[in-house]
Formats: sequence, C-alpha cells, structure tokens
Amino acid sequence: MYRPVSSTPSVAAWLVLAVPVFCAAAPPAPATAPAATTPATTAPAAKDKEPYDSITNEDIASIDFDDATDDEGFVGPLAHSLDHLDADARKRIEERADKLLDWRYSDDPSVAQRVRYCICAAALADLFHDEFESETAFVVFDYLKKEIPKEQLKKACAWIILKPDAGKVVTTAPDLGIEGDTDEGTVRERSVLYAKKLLGRLVGKLPPKE
Repeated sequence: MYRPVSSTPSVAAWLVLAVPVFCAAAPPAPATAPAATTPATTAPAAKDKEPYDSITNEDIASIDFDDATDDEGFVGPLAHSLDHLDADARKRIEERADKLLDWRYSDDPSVAQRVRYCICAAALADLFHDEFESETAFVVFDYLKKEIPKEQLKKACAWIILKPDAGKVVTTAPDLGIEGDTDEGTVRERSVLYAKKLLGRLVGKLPPKE
C-alpha cells in the first residue's frame, strides 16, 4: 500500500542533521610565541701576558746602576740632547728617528719584546761605532718614553737587565741606516748596559747627582 512521506522529520533525520554541528573543527590553538633568546655575548679577550709580568718593584730596586753612569766613554755613549749637531747632522739623525717609527721590529705585539728590539738598535749603533752612536741612543730613549707607558717601560728595561738571555734580539739594522753585523751574545750584553741607562733615568737614579 502506498504510504505518503510524512512531512515531519524522523528522529534519525534529526540526528543526521546534528552531526555536522558536533563534528565542526575546533578553532586552532593560538600559536605559541617563540621563546625569548639571550643574545650571545663574547667574553672579553684575556690580556696577553708579558714576559716582564713577574718583575716586581723590589726587583727593580735591586738593580745596580754603577756601571752605567758614564755617558761619554768609548762603550755605551749617550747624548743628552741633539743641540750640539749642525743642521745637516740634525736632519740625518731625525731621519733615523723617523725610520725607527716604521721599523718592523717597533711594531711587535709584545711590549717587552718591542723595547728589547729598540734597545738593540742603540746597542748596534754603539758596537759598530756609527757616526751617530750616542745620538741614536738618545732618539731610541726618546721614542720609547713617548710610545710606552712609564710603568711598562720600567718593567721591560728591568726584564732586559735581569733576563739578558730571554726574548729575541737583532744583530743588524740596515733599515735604520746602521751598517754591520755581530753575534747575538755581544748584542745582549750591550743591550743590558743601555737598558740600565734608560731605566736609571726612569727611576731617578741616573744621571748621577753631583
């Protein structure tokens, strides 16, 4: 028997219609903010150690300057100024001073080694009886006093005196217009004398008081 379709939805139909409501996707969870990061920091580089770091004020005070008092002798001459030079000679020693600024050994990263090299220049001018041997020592001392802080320079000179066989030395300096070559031991020995002359002036022990 034919039965007309009822216009009232059945219970099953209501369930079917309700399913999409309950199965709708839940809204996405809010995105999690990325964790804050701390910028990487670079630790400051440790100060390079100098070979004179172990030198104390007591060590410096123990140094005897009696053998470094003569600035006009055959060994270890040291000019006290450049005022005695004529214009031509003054120009030439000033050119040497300029060369010292650009000398490759004057740029050593170690303060102690830089001082030792420069003291070598004074020693070589003396050993080779350069025409400006005493004036070379003067310009070397002047350069070091301008370029190296006093306390560091004192310790570097003391290191040269107390540790004569440490570090490196040069046995020739043609770049400075100083001609000649000699052995390392002779340079080290004469460098001790010039280091004493400079240190003595830094600590007020030289020149000797009259």
